[in-house]
Amino acid sequence: MIDIIYAGNDLMFDGVLLSTLSMVRRTKEDIHIHFFTMDFSEKNEKFKPFRVEQAKFIENELRKYNPNFKFDIVDCTDEYNALLKDNKNEKPVYSPYCTLRLLADRYDELKGKVIYLDIDTMIYGDIKDLYDIDMTNLEYRASHDYMGRFWIKRDYINSGILLLNMDKIRETKLLEKSRYLVKTKKMYFTDQTALYKSKVAFEFFPNEYRFNEQRKVKEDTVVKHFCKGIKWFPFKVYNVKQWEIEKVQKYLKIHEFDEDFNIYKEIKERYLNQ
Repeated sequence: MIDIIYAGNDLMFDGVLLSTLSMVRRTKEDIHIHFFTMDFSEKNEKFKPFRVEQAKFIENELRKYNPNFKFDIVDCTDEYNALLKDNKNEKPVYSPYCTLRLLADRYDELKGKVIYLDIDTMIYGDIKDLYDIDMTNLEYRASHDYMGRFWIKRDYINSGILLLNMDKIRETKLLEKSRYLVKTKKMYFTDQTALYKSKVAFEFFPNEYRFNEQRKVKEDTVVKHFCKGIKWFPFKVYNVKQWEIEKVQKYLKIHEFDEDFNIYKEIKERYLNQ
């Protein structure tokens, strides 16, 4: 069983459906999704938790491809309020839901290896190739941030795809230290910088961009991350997500997921008509 964490609210249905669909079509291993969510509507009326009926719909649809696929909601509202509420980073560029990954050590069912994925990811290879990477004596693995290594620090990480060793993390208190930074220090890339500054036992993925491809999909790519990028001529910062299908195909000229997109459209129609 491969344990995988996503985090977000009920507006992320399309993204997580596409990401998990691309995963189950390429991975035979049993998959257990732990979707971290919370009710943040007190501060932003749009930020409502991912709903049980959304989770059950995705689970039922994707069991057609992976019969033992599980999709569970983890309501982090109480833990967030106890440990992170009113922190210095609740109004960052990125959603406060990004910080929910920093609560993973609070849930005893998450043991050993766990993969964290941002919702703006698509799986192009077998996710087991990522899960099987050696984690002996490591807290986590990640890749360089494609742009951050030039503009922030040469060894700066991208936290959108992480392989976590929950046992080592609890031993070193990595996430406790990260939460403390979030509470006390204003940061532009909140969770990412907290993890970067708190790490004591870390290595990059071997052949790292294979597991966090932040540009064009390659033959050996396992995870494609639809994060911000730059086109130089003419200069433009873009931020195209996988659910913006026409932009993915016409602007990014990525067609490796066209079959996933077609299946997604059929599933989404069933969801809307149920």
